[in-house]
Amino acid sequence: NLTTGKQSLLSAGKNIGDPLGIDTGLSKALVADAGSRKSDLRLSGGLIAVDLQSGKQKVIAGKGDFPDLEDLGDVDSENKHSAIVIDSGAFNFTGAMFRVDLDTGKAKTIFKSNGVIPAGLAVANKETAYVTRVFPGSLYEVDLKTGELTLVNGSGFNNPLGIGIAP
Repeated sequence: NLTTGKQSLLSAGKNIGDPLGIDTGLSKALVADAGSRKSDLRLSGGLIAVDLQSGKQKVIAGKGDFPDLEDLGDVDSENKHSAIVIDSGAFNFTGAMFRVDLDTGKAKTIFKSNGVIPAGLAVANKETAYVTRVFPGSLYEVDLKTGELTLVNGSGFNNPLGIGIAP
């Protein structure tokens, strides 16, 4: 509760091992899980939907649904049928961004980072997302159609792990 600070456990265990990113819709949360030995997803991680009323979990996408999946990080909804996720360990630890079809669970590569290992993610609109890069601390704009990265700010941050878009 953002007013009182009271916390409630909605869901734990089963498919959720080490959740690193979350995006909430009206009735469900999308959890990007890096995976762990505690997880039914084993070490591979994946994208999990959690019903916010019942806490019931459903694996949307696992290792076999991604072109490469190593260290799934942040997630943000693109629309009711797709989500954008980042993976700092994908493609031999160079990092990547994927679009996940929430109906089929299949993921497609938006970009391979070429040195911009993404840490935080925020989808601004149907054409644009933003990612943070930890070392060196920087902010990039991502064209969601082409995967092109544009440096917005390359200094003044110290380990920027998350990002949000202010209304």
